Amino acid sequence: MLVGVVLEIFLRSNRDAYSESEYNALVRCARMIMDSDAWSRGVHHILLDVDVATCMERIRRRGRGGEDLISANYMHTLDTAYRDLARTTPGITVLPIRSNMDRVAVVERVLDVIGSKIQ
Repeated sequence: MLVGVVLEIFLRSNRDAYSESEYNALVRCARMIMDSDAWSRGVHHILLDVDVATCMERIRRRGRGGEDLISANYMHTLDTAYRDLARTTPGITVLPIRSNMDRVAVVERVLDVIGSKIQ
């Protein structure tokens, strides 16, 4: 399944970016998706709704070349497009993510949604 493959590639290539508990939670999430035939029977999307200011701060902190060219105006345009898509497309679950949530808390929220979809 494509989602599982993407998650596996992402996890392997970003292993050093996560604590042991964060990595284990992400692996659990990937396995739930890959082991579930429910995901192959329908299309499910999870939109992690992070405010633009938080996204811009994270971009600034990472300091990756090229990302400094991303403007707040462009991020607002993307934010509007994703919100419109989520509002008008069935099968999208929107998870509000607060800037103070750690990655484990975010993954746990995603796991809750996945669990509710595959049961």
